[in-house]
Amino acid sequence: MEYTTKILIADESAGERQILRESLHRAGYRLIDEVSNGEEALQKLRHSRYDAVLLDLMLTRMDGIGVLRAAKGMENGAERSPVFLMFARAANQTMIAEALSAGADSF
Repeated sequence: MEYTTKILIADESAGERQILRESLHRAGYRLIDEVSNGEEALQKLRHSRYDAVLLDLMLTRMDGIGVLRAAKGMENGAERSPVFLMFARAANQTMIAEALSAGADSF
């Protein structure tokens, strides 16, 4: 089964993006865009509508929380904002709480 959910992956590591993309493909998702830094993520979010965003906390040019806050403040005409799923290789409770208070749907 193929899903029409449009997903954005934001992670600096090409290897991590590949793992996520392949996992999503195996699950039936095909509409997947990728970016390698926070500025690119925000540009994609400004110009396209996504159903879900997999967002690394530790991005360059703008960290994941900065992207999340900027995206939550945008008026893009969509009926609803995307689901934001934050992740990080190493995170503490403070980082998780900050991401959730900034509007992440899950960490």
